Amino acid sequence: KQTPRPAAEPITPMTLGEALAVFKKWLHIDDDAPVLVVAAAIVANDADGDPLWLLLVGPPSSGKTEVLQAVASLHYIYAAATVTEGALLSGVSNRDRDKDSTGGLLRQIGEYGIILCKDFTSVLSQNKDVSAAALAALREVYDGSWDRPVGAGGGRVLSWSGKCGLIGGVTPSIDRYNQVVGALGDRYILLRLPDVDPMSMAHSALGQGGNQKQMRAELAAAMTGLITGADLSKVTRPLDPEEARHLADLATFTARARTAVERDSYTREVVVLPQPEGTGRLVGQFRRLLGGLEAIGCDAQTAWGILHRVAIDCVPRLRVRVMEALLSAELHTIALGGEHDPDQLTTARTAEAVGVDRRTASRHLEDLRLLGLAELEIEEGQGEERSTYWHRASKWLRDHYPAEGGWDKKYHHGSEGQGIPHRNPRSEPGNASGTASNRTGPLPHDDPRGTATASPGTRPDTASDTASTSRSVQGDTRGHGYSPMGSRTSGHNLGPCLKCGAMCQRYGEGGNPICPTCRATTDAA
Repeated sequence: KQTPRPAAEPITPMTLGEALAVFKKWLHIDDDAPVLVVAAAIVANDADGDPLWLLLVGPPSSGKTEVLQAVASLHYIYAAATVTEGALLSGVSNRDRDKDSTGGLLRQIGEYGIILCKDFTSVLSQNKDVSAAALAALREVYDGSWDRPVGAGGGRVLSWSGKCGLIGGVTPSIDRYNQVVGALGDRYILLRLPDVDPMSMAHSALGQGGNQKQMRAELAAAMTGLITGADLSKVTRPLDPEEARHLADLATFTARARTAVERDSYTREVVVLPQPEGTGRLVGQFRRLLGGLEAIGCDAQTAWGILHRVAIDCVPRLRVRVMEALLSAELHTIALGGEHDPDQLTTARTAEAVGVDRRTASRHLEDLRLLGLAELEIEEGQGEERSTYWHRASKWLRDHYPAEGGWDKKYHHGSEGQGIPHRNPRSEPGNASGTASNRTGPLPHDDPRGTATASPGTRPDTASDTASTSRSVQGDTRGHGYSPMGSRTSGHNLGPCLKCGAMCQRYGEGGNPICPTCRATTDAA
């Protein structure tokens, strides 16, 4: 039985521009994406189809709570401080139940509702057994039904069926639980909030003075007005073949790249060979997020730009940083026209680029090799010389890593070798897809002995060394034709050559555009 709720007050619809203006009035946000994805997720859940679960990832006091709180006044939103089996369906008998007891969140939700969990970190950080039970229950709730045995010997079964959405906030510590959550099956997508200047945020907080009540009322009116004014028909509109193909590409990347590698908690040795999840559920989530973004008024470039960002943000951040270090080396080779060996990375160099210790980098590189996202290249030493081990992005990763900045139908993606070129949205403050990224730039070259040269773009003559060595590559090289990938690394801009149509690579700050196909170096490239 569903617990009735008070009738909601009338909501005045708002356009996307009007709603964003209210948020920018009160909050220091250069990034519109959190507001857009929360509204889009609510709208997507309101439409027919499977639920969409979304978590905003950001440190404490990053603004995610204010964005989430803005939807709390909707009559089908049910706030939860934490989630346990008992909180979902209470097993307390009628005799012992308080008068105002609801029987649990799912009894309140009934056939349809959305759980709002502003601190999902509390769910993950519970006692290991309690957390595992809660996550297992949520997995079944996502699928539309859950039966909970209660009482001595499980003599009574509490049942629920319906549609339950979920939106919440979580700190970056969610990546610590990737192995546990991944083993139980991911049911949500992530959007990571960018770093914000602390001084600007502090000044913004001081500027609010004692007007927090008015601020929250206006933010709630803006968010609910945006959701109420959405065009639900766009959530389920038919896709054209190119859109469907690109959604499948994004889901294929995320499903493989976020796969957890189960390791022994003490020895850290791999205990189970990883097997990527299927893409069916994930592509459906991306499809509904796209429809929700369009329904609230986002244009195609903004909507696809956010989808690219979400596809990457679903992957643990440290793993993304390692992948980007490998891809940065490959991009440097493209910039040089393939005339030199890749800007190869030893484990130590990778650790330096990512900002972690060598042991941590080694484990993440091993994870990527097990998933077919990286390769190990061995340079055999001669005589008493030690062999050298280099790491590089696999062909599969080069083919599938999402290009940032949106999607344009006139550019092909995948085996036809055209990629999806666009400007980087994180380089433009105020853009709905993000703000400036704090990514490392191109890495200095390593010579065959593993020491860095003085500056990027130069390499010592190693012909005599390489001539006396043999190389082998270990790793998964699956994938179809080469397609240059987008990069979140500063100083890298991909675009179509206006002379020959192939993809170009601009390397370094102020560098000349270089086309790897026709070698054009003018502004026409």
